Amino acid sequence: MPTQRVFLPSHDGTPLEVRVSYSDVSNQQDVTSVVIAHPYTPLGECLAMGLRVGGVATGCLRGFERLADWPATLCGAGRSGGHTTWTAHPEAGDYKTIVDFLIKGGGPVAPADVSSSSMVVLPKPTKMIIAGYSYGSMIAAAIDPSNYPNLTLTYILLSHPQSVYWALASWGSSHFRARANALLAGVPVVGAPPRPPPRVLLVMGTKDNFTGIAAFRRWTAARRRDGLVVREVEGADHFWWGREDEVAEIVDEFLDGEENRVVGE
Repeated sequence: MPTQRVFLPSHDGTPLEVRVSYSDVSNQQDVTSVVIAHPYTPLGECLAMGLRVGGVATGCLRGFERLADWPATLCGAGRSGGHTTWTAHPEAGDYKTIVDFLIKGGGPVAPADVSSSSMVVLPKPTKMIIAGYSYGSMIAAAIDPSNYPNLTLTYILLSHPQSVYWALASWGSSHFRARANALLAGVPVVGAPPRPPPRVLLVMGTKDNFTGIAAFRRWTAARRRDGLVVREVEGADHFWWGREDEVAEIVDEFLDGEENRVVGE
């Protein structure tokens, strides 16, 4: 699967460093795109860490022949422009920019090794996996599925920082809390055509450093529904050192449709 690093202009003009991988989908009708967001940059976390933990990366990419994959470096991370913000709203806009770019079938980008712009042309996806690790999962959960009625969305959220929104988004934290709560609960949109809520996978270590497992269990148990899958990994912390294969296996099972349990079952 060919891979290139490019810069994509975000909603506010900030250049976002993204890595795009895609297979030949020219003759395919059913295309799945994957967008992966990285952890919190000011703590030294980066896209590479998100992909290392990325059962997201291995699980999402394994077995897909009709795929466009965009690991996303949000503003202020890697070689992206701008800086990490106090409210996380610009970062949510960055993620949405990439989702919209894929839905439109590509557009102008700046290759990482030249100053001139070029075009990335991709087939429009019919399905999309919205994924993130740590801070990136907070950003991913803010993508509102009601904005994409013609697209089948699936969410994969690793080490979701539910207890520390306040530290990651400051006075913008209420927005991210509300969006995550609505996503987990599958809240229907008033006036929108009825449709099943998106499938959501949450993976959390029982020794997570930022969100206590008791608080995490209370949060998810209050929102149990079909399509919401919650998996705990005994003894794993927020950083998953040495436990990456377990995460990959969980993601594989979820994407294969083998893991259909709801919270509490």
